[in-house]
Amino acid sequence: MWYLTTTLIWWLLAALALGVVVGWFSCRHEPRKDGLGWVGLALIAFIIGLFVSALTLIKGKAGLWFDTAMLFAAAYFIGCCIGCLFGRQAVAAVPAASVAAPVAAAVMAKPAPVAAAPAAIRPYQWQAAKDGTAVTLTGYVPTDDVRGKVVASAKAALAPSPIVDKLQIGAGAPANMDGMAATAFGHLAKLDKGIASLIDTKYTLTGIAGTQPNYDGVMGMVKTLPSGFSLAKADIVAPPAPKVAAPAPKPAALKPAVPKPAVTKPAPAPVAVKAPEPAAAPKIEGEDKVPGRRPAGLVGPRGGVADDLKRIRGIGRQNEGRLHGLGIWHFDQVASWVKDEALWVGSYLAFPGRIEREEWIKQAKTLAAGKETEFSRRVAKGKVATSQDDGKTGQSNVEVVKPLRAVAGKAPAKATPAKPAPAKPKK
Repeated sequence: MWYLTTTLIWWLLAALALGVVVGWFSCRHEPRKDGLGWVGLALIAFIIGLFVSALTLIKGKAGLWFDTAMLFAAAYFIGCCIGCLFGRQAVAAVPAASVAAPVAAAVMAKPAPVAAAPAAIRPYQWQAAKDGTAVTLTGYVPTDDVRGKVVASAKAALAPSPIVDKLQIGAGAPANMDGMAATAFGHLAKLDKGIASLIDTKYTLTGIAGTQPNYDGVMGMVKTLPSGFSLAKADIVAPPAPKVAAPAPKPAALKPAVPKPAVTKPAPAPVAVKAPEPAAAPKIEGEDKVPGRRPAGLVGPRGGVADDLKRIRGIGRQNEGRLHGLGIWHFDQVASWVKDEALWVGSYLAFPGRIEREEWIKQAKTLAAGKETEFSRRVAKGKVATSQDDGKTGQSNVEVVKPLRAVAGKAPAKATPAKPAPAKPKK
């Protein structure tokens, strides 16, 4: 009996010691909270346990084990209260400055936020357009430092033309981009009007040379570009060749006049009068925000009759209406697009690269020559639902073009969609 009593006392002392340790650490390291907290909840549970034990609601061995557990719980709870009391006193004894100093040091040591890097641009595009009155810079440069170098070299090479800076910051530029830009400005200096554009490392130059020496000079300069860059196309219009006066004809030897019988000439056939070319489509506000160069358009179809653009694979009713809104009515207009113009139209229609993948220009050249493609034959047989025509080659399908106020590459807002067909009555 004595052995059991001493053993029980040692276990109670162990529960008391465990409670002291747990209470001391809990109250020292955790801030004081309003409300009951864990101490209040433990006290309520202990009181309920005492009530159950006092009324002997649990009988037999289960009741004996429950009473023993309550005894250990009482020792543990008392130890927790003692440890918590000493822990709170230890915290109160520490000066406030000794606690605030490490916190302040940690706040001061917090690294400053790092500015987000600019997004990578693919493909990387840059362009300088000279129109006779000013030089407009559009596209992307990698940093503000490179932007300053590009603008400075433009002012030095193209003075006194004013420089309009519309460049944006974007990562992913090819190496030595400012050097390539300076070379492009040297080319534009020899042109009356022109566009120098860069797509990644591919360089394109188009324009009009006012004199033969300028034409020869620029055509020689484009053969040598900075390292890492290559020439995609140089389309320069040369000045007309000077006219040479024809030598005066030698006087013919006099011959005796011989009367010739009168010959009645047939009346000349009537010459067909070509219908006047429609006026050019007006400029869209903000069109220079779209990469590339907008192709020339017409306010209406020639002779009042448009080509059925839906015979080109990739052009359905929606794209046909948007092309009509831009002034594109005929196959030969699409067939004449250059790379920059196809880039502009693809970016405007919000699917850059699709025109090249679906070969719109190649199909348009075939159709403009009066020939058929495999797709146009399917359209003629009515096998392409999205290309079915109303018999008027889509002339009334014109989407109103709104000012472009979005970022570059984003398509303008759509016109009001057509009303859905009325639902069929249920049987």
